[in-house]
This record gives sequence, C-alpha cells and structure tokens, in this order.
Amino acid sequence: MEERFEPSEVVSRVLKEAGLPEAFAIAGAANVKNFENEFLTELDAIARLESGDRGGVKAFAGNYYFSAKGVLADLVVLGLHVAVIVMGPTPVEKAASAVGVVESLKDLRGLIIRLDDVERLVCRAVLAVTKDKKIIAEPGASEEEIREDFKKRGEMCPQKLPDILEQLAQKERKILKKTYYRDSGPFYQVIF
Repeated sequence: MEERFEPSEVVSRVLKEAGLPEAFAIAGAANVKNFENEFLTELDAIARLESGDRGGVKAFAGNYYFSAKGVLADLVVLGLHVAVIVMGPTPVEKAASAVGVVESLKDLRGLIIRLDDVERLVCRAVLAVTKDKKIIAEPGASEEEIREDFKKRGEMCPQKLPDILEQLAQKERKILKKTYYRDSGPFYQVIF
C-alpha cells in the first residue's frame, strides 16, 4: 500500500531533503496555504514529466542500460538547495524566499522540459557536485568531478560526457554556464 502524506508533510519533506529549514522557505509568505498549494502544483507538474514516454530504461553506450527513473526527484532536491544558496542570506532576500522557492521550482521545471534523459543525469551530477563543493572559489563542477559523481552513484558515465557538457553550455541551449577559475576549469553550473 502506498504511503500518503498531508500536503504540508510533502512540502516539509522536500524542503528537508533539500537542506532548507521550513521557516526559511516560508518566510515572507503572505499565506502559508497558498505557498503550499503553489509548491505542490509545481512538484506535481515536475512529477508528470517523468511519466509517459520520457521515463523508463535508457541506453548510455553499447550493451549497458540503467534506469533514469527517479532523477527528477534528485533534480528538484539538489536544484532547490543550490538555488536557495544563490538567493543569499540577507533579510530582504529571506523575506522573498517563499516566492523564490516557488520560482525556483518553476525554473527547474522549465529546465527539465528541455533535457533528454542523459542530459538530466548530467545536470543532476553537476548540481550534486555544486551542492557538495568544498572550494567555493571554484564555481560549479569540473568534468572530473562529474565523472566521480556518476562513479559514486554506481552509474556508468556517458562516454561522450565532454560533448554533452559542451552542447549544454552552448549559448542557444543556456542550460549550463561554463566558467574558469585562474588556471583551472572549465567548471559547469546549471543556469536557473
């Protein structure tokens, strides 16, 4: 039997998984119920992207296959975490955080729609590395760090990862931002 949660429990769980204090996320919300409804509407819209012909098992290379299912949940949690860090800690920014959290979900949905399954996995890796980044001066994730994230998850890294990163960083796509720090890089960041 499938476990059911109240709407506020769902919101609380997602925020907790994203590492966001609930009080921060709803700060500035004129009406907490409206915030929850908008949040759940966006989560539902994102969840619908996983059903239909987009989900299922996809091939990366040769005879190796694995499921891309569940990557949307990772993208939501990691994306919210990284997006809220970008929002900043000032009182004005915190006051706008409820709006920012919902807007981040809308931005994530727009991003996810533009990605195929392999690109979703690559963006998940970029967000995961960015979230766990210890050296803040190095913006985003390097190709090596992305490969390590795939390895850590027990997944096969796409053989054409450099090509995929370059395609996602093209000006026409505007999915990833490619940056350098001093003598190192490139580093890739998901654009919200």
